[in-house]
Parts: sequence; C-alpha cells; structure tokens
Amino acid sequence: MSLKVNAFVVICFLFVLFSCRNSKSISNNSAIISELSDKDVADKQDTVSAVNPILIQMNQERENRYKYGLKHVEDKVEAFSDSLLLSWERGSCYGRCPVYNVKIYKSGYGEYESVRWTNFENGLYSFNLTQSELNNMMQGAEDINFYDLDSFYDSDVSDLPSYFVYVNNGDKVKGIRDRRLGPMELKTYVSSLDSLLFGKQLILLQLTEK
Repeated sequence: MSLKVNAFVVICFLFVLFSCRNSKSISNNSAIISELSDKDVADKQDTVSAVNPILIQMNQERENRYKYGLKHVEDKVEAFSDSLLLSWERGSCYGRCPVYNVKIYKSGYGEYESVRWTNFENGLYSFNLTQSELNNMMQGAEDINFYDLDSFYDSDVSDLPSYFVYVNNGDKVKGIRDRRLGPMELKTYVSSLDSLLFGKQLILLQLTEK
C-alpha cells in the first residue's frame, strides 16, 4: 500500500513539473510573437510614413493635370463658332501616331487638316457630307449619351495619343478629351467618325509649308 502511495505522489510531482515548464514555454513563445507583431506593425507604419509624401505628390500632380485638361477643353469649346456642328482631332504620341483635326459645319461642308503621320500630305483638305450623313453622326452622339459624359478622361501614361471630340446639336454643346480612360462607346463613336471621313473624297486646299 505504501509503495502505491509513493508511486502516485511521484507521478503527481512529475505532472506538475511538466505543466509548469510547458506553461513557461507557452508564455515565452507568446512574448516572442507579441514582440514580432509589434515590430511588424512598426515596420509597416514606417513604410507608410515613407510612402505618403510620394503619394501626396502624385495625387497633387494628377489633380493639377486634370484641372489643366478640363480648362483646355472649356477654352476650346468656347472658341468654336455656332455654325460648327462637329469636330474631332487626334493628338501625338512619342511614336508615329497620326495627328489631324476635322471640322464639320451645319451646311455639310467639312475641313480636314493633316498635321503629320497620316496617309495624306500635310495640309488642309475639304469635303462635303449629305444631310443623312450629318443626321447619322448626330444620332450617334445621342446614342452614347454624349452630353452626359465627363469632359476630361485623364491617364498617368504619357506615351499615348489623346483625342478630342466636340458636338453641337443646337441646344447643347460639349467637348470631351480622352487621354485613355474614356468609355469604350466614346472611342467607338470617334472611330465611326473616322470611317465616315476617310470614305469621302478629300480635296486639297493648301499644303503645309515645310
């Protein structure tokens, strides 16, 4: 009987000893994890603090570019005459992007100016549209809710050609410049204007002096 009691006491002692050591190990591990977590948080905070000035500068540049682009569109629209029905132009890029502008008047008379990298000699050309063609162009603008779109779509990518399009339906006038992020329906509409234009006979008025 005494031997069984002694064995029981020894087992209890070993169990208590093991439990204390295990508890201490868990406590130490928790402290290490807590220390690592605090360090990770501190590192992330330092990283955010270092990046913030750059983000602030980028956002400021983006805002300034947007204000400039919007002002440019407004000035361009204001300079157009009331007789101008529709106009669009394609801008330059760092490569050989076609650069030209088009003006179409309410009478159906139009002018195309080839600036560079087009399939025509650089200069001014004229063409004429039928009333049906004018109506289709104006209806295309209505179909994409042209007058409800933003006036300026910006982009952080500089090496991309932008385009500008202006429509005057008699009641409303609007100009839009798209540097890249404009809606696909707008891009498709301007491409349809190009298709109509280059299906017409262009008559040379004057070559650009070299």
